[in-house]
Amino acid sequence: MVYRNSQSLTFEGFVNDMYASFGMSPIGVTKMYAPRSSANEDKAEAPKVHLGSGVQKEQLHAGSHLEDMTRIYLKHVQRQTKLDQIPNTAIQRGLADQQAMYLRSWCAEVLGRATIEAFFGERLFDLEPDLLQIFHTFDASSWKLLYQYPKPFAKPMFKAMGKIRQAFIRYFELPADQRQPCHYVRTVEEKQRKAGMSNEDIAIAAQTLFWAANANHSKLCFWLVANIVSRPLLLEAVREEIAPAFDSSSLNVHYLVDQCPQLDATFNEVLRLSTGASSARNVDAPTTIGPYTLLPGAKILIPYRQLHYDEEYFGPDVQEFNPARFLENKDLHRSPSFKPFGGGTTHCSGRFLAKRAIVALAATMLHFYDLEMVDKERGVPRLDLTKPTLGVMDAVDGEDFVVQVRARTNVE
Repeated sequence: MVYRNSQSLTFEGFVNDMYASFGMSPIGVTKMYAPRSSANEDKAEAPKVHLGSGVQKEQLHAGSHLEDMTRIYLKHVQRQTKLDQIPNTAIQRGLADQQAMYLRSWCAEVLGRATIEAFFGERLFDLEPDLLQIFHTFDASSWKLLYQYPKPFAKPMFKAMGKIRQAFIRYFELPADQRQPCHYVRTVEEKQRKAGMSNEDIAIAAQTLFWAANANHSKLCFWLVANIVSRPLLLEAVREEIAPAFDSSSLNVHYLVDQCPQLDATFNEVLRLSTGASSARNVDAPTTIGPYTLLPGAKILIPYRQLHYDEEYFGPDVQEFNPARFLENKDLHRSPSFKPFGGGTTHCSGRFLAKRAIVALAATMLHFYDLEMVDKERGVPRLDLTKPTLGVMDAVDGEDFVVQVRARTNVE
């Protein structure tokens, strides 16, 4: 009921607070919504909906727009997983036939660059070449923004946020034909300009999208690869399963998503263990849930991490990494206690694109390279349980996963 009740339980207040935290003007926040009126409904009395309502699904659910974005991700995966093209920020040290890589940085560079091009085109990098590094500085402390930290106590985060905003302001000052944004960004911008929003407010709205699109996928890919590489039997099984996806000249990402149950189970188990997000709703009218009646002004918070450790659904070994649980119970991913992407009206629209991008990068790394842990004694890094998050948790500071990378000789 909580997930789908959009009448008395609403999410817009949290979105508006986020816009305000990023610096959007009050009038800009108001103009992010437009009346949804029918022929028989007075426009002045009609409920208002977000300008991006419906367009997100057009872009990110099955269809030509999703396929266009997928091709951009695959291009970056293919390019930036070649040993001579791996970003310098991910390299620890290099030799003629092998390199030591910071796995977290490698994932972040590949998926971050792909995300920027897929959503906004390549011009954004021309305007701010260090955009990804600036974003990582912001994202590392972005939780402080949600908790409304005063600027003196979050200077690096606010400084990085300001630089990103300026890049987007310059971006939206360019003629539209010089930017090549995706369907969603282009369509929402047209609505924003029609509503009379300022260039700065349009830039801030895009900045929040940029944050949401970049905040989680590289972390999840990192945890996926790290957990597979550290378990030889699992690595062998996944490699055997994904091999047919590389039979043709281009990677068959649909095969990875639809025909690889071991990879899928591991993906779900990593989601179960690493997701620390919550769903939130404002109570706008008296609402009865079970034996309780919630009154207007109250707030509902649903923490997913606690749901993901429910022994009733996931068994007594909930603290352990065990992908087999999703193989033994084919419907476990549909459990009411498994909500890695939220649910109801706030079910993450980007979940399909995110999964394609993550499994494509992970499978490419595992198929073409032997990845050997440099610090075998420490193993997989620990989840950082000390920082709030809106999605996937990061590793404890200083516990990146360094791997020795060697090209496999028996694959093409």
